[in-house]
Amino acid sequence: MKIFLQGKFFKFILSIGLALGFYFITPPCLSKTTQALILGTLLILVNASGFIGRFAWLTHIPRILVGGLFIYSGFIKSNDAVGFSYKLEEYFEVFKADTGLNMFEWFAHISLPLAIILCVSEVALGFMLLIGFKRELTLWLLLTQIVLFTFLTFYSACYNKVTHCGCFGDAILLTPWQSFTKDIALLILITLLFSGKENINPLFNQVLCNLLTVLAIAASVWFPIHCYRNLPMIDYRAYAPGLSI
Repeated sequence: MKIFLQGKFFKFILSIGLALGFYFITPPCLSKTTQALILGTLLILVNASGFIGRFAWLTHIPRILVGGLFIYSGFIKSNDAVGFSYKLEEYFEVFKADTGLNMFEWFAHISLPLAIILCVSEVALGFMLLIGFKRELTLWLLLTQIVLFTFLTFYSACYNKVTHCGCFGDAILLTPWQSFTKDIALLILITLLFSGKENINPLFNQVLCNLLTVLAIAASVWFPIHCYRNLPMIDYRAYAPGLSI
């Protein structure tokens, strides 16, 4: 049974079932053609790991893109964690109103520490991916985070709930559908990373990887706290001092 569950046939059947499930439960705000294209692409990538793994560049290019984008996104939001926390509050208020669950009200009260944790995790995971640290853990945490972000941006776009996701703070303003498209692209890239994960190896020895990761996490924790106490280092707002309005 264990061999069967770990086999390619079971993975194929499971992926087909999940794809069909998402296809039929997705609201009509996303066309069936677009759904089929997205799910079909993911389905092929998930089941073509043997082929994809033969070409290291199919792993390393997504590795650089995903790692770099996660670091950039985390850095931009860390620069103004308070602003990002306001965006999280907006999401929690929407979910509280739509579901009636009081836990979202509690989440809203701790939106600032949650914002900092998310910023830290983005920077840390992006860095860990780039240096090849804890491959399996890093990939699963990246997948979990991008699935969460994809759900949030799709919900916002489909039901017009939050008109600006805050993915890149005030540096890059994206509409909900643009944010969703960005997250789908990242989901596809991370799926590519899973399919070619055997090509992701540490760049340095274990001791140096551990040290660099600890330093990266420490820096990613220090930066948002520093900006919170001393105002953002970089002001991306349209009315920032020195800009003409």
